[in-house]
This record gives sequence, C-alpha cells and structure tokens, in this order.
Amino acid sequence: MHLQAYHEFGDAVRAGWMRLWDAIHLPLGADPGRTTDFLAHGMLINCLVAMGFPPEHRVWAGMYPSARDTGRLEK
Repeated sequence: MHLQAYHEFGDAVRAGWMRLWDAIHLPLGADPGRTTDFLAHGMLINCLVAMGFPPEHRVWAGMYPSARDTGRLEK
C-alpha cells in the first residue's frame, strides 16, 4: 500500500471516530471523561464478546456492579 493510502485511511478512520464521539458526547452531558469511559467500555465489551467469553465468566465482573461483590454476574 502506498504511503498516501495509509494517510487517507487514517483520515477516514479519525473522521468516523469523531462522528461517533460527537453522536454520544452531548447526550452524555458533554463530559469528556464520561464519553471516554463509554467508548472504552464499549470497545472492551466488543473485544471480550469477540473472544467468546460467556456472560458468567469472571472477566465480566468489572462491567456489572453486582458482579464485583460475587465475582459472577447474577442472573
């Protein structure tokens, strides 16, 4: 791939990311920390699902307050 194509691809990815950021930033109160948390948790959830972790696995404990105490997601 030509170097210019990498720059164009990067520009397109950054523009898409900013559209996503803008779509959720105001509804979350225009708080950069909340927006970052939302996006970071969403990306982590996608990765864990893609790796096939079942809902009851301990890796999900940090995602749900009820799971923090028990180490398991309560059903």
